[in-house]
Amino acid sequence: MKQTHPSHRSVFRYICEHLEEDTGSARCRQIRKHLNECASCATDLETIKRIIELYRQYPVPKLSAAARKKLSSIPDVQRAG
Repeated sequence: MKQTHPSHRSVFRYICEHLEEDTGSARCRQIRKHLNECASCATDLETIKRIIELYRQYPVPKLSAAARKKLSSIPDVQRAG
């Protein structure tokens, strides 16, 4: 069976969606293999990890009631896009 290689875009999307996940699934193995072979995607992953690490060092900002209301009114579809 021919094995397809994931695209850079799908690797990036997968990393963002499953950053904290550590599984042995076939998809994860494909992604790990791609990251081992693709310096660009490996760099992207390290950058994402570093951003998250830096972000976690700072306290969560307090939002005003008006800001929370405005954020909660944004439809999920708009937030994801």
